[in-house]
Amino acid sequence: MFREADYPFPKPNLKLLGALIQRYNLKAKKPTRAFQEYFDELSTVLADKLKPALASCGMLLPEAKYLEADLESDLRLSSISDFNSLIAVSQKQQKPVFSLDHHDVRRGGNLWENTKRSIDSFHETFNEMAHKIEVLTA
Repeated sequence: MFREADYPFPKPNLKLLGALIQRYNLKAKKPTRAFQEYFDELSTVLADKLKPALASCGMLLPEAKYLEADLESDLRLSSISDFNSLIAVSQKQQKPVFSLDHHDVRRGGNLWENTKRSIDSFHETFNEMAHKIEVLTA
């Protein structure tokens, strides 16, 4: 139908860049045990089920691209922990979490230092993810 339209759609050439894991809780800067178990199970499903299915449809990039991008595990692009209260501030300020500053969050002392570490961590996570996407799409 769309191939014969005045403005025909091009034939899709979809490729999976990777899966994202998000909104999980941390304990001592690591996923809690329950979330880690879920991550491990997800990695197995990605490798054993999704990857072969997508490969059979030509929906994966060459394996060398995934290796060059240094994914977290088989087809796992990135993991983004829960933003907790920072998401409300981010929405109110209409800024990404990783761009929030002292004025935006209105916290001082140790509370600001802890918040700043979280903001910096999210900034690093998003920078790393952006770099991986650039490598995968180059």
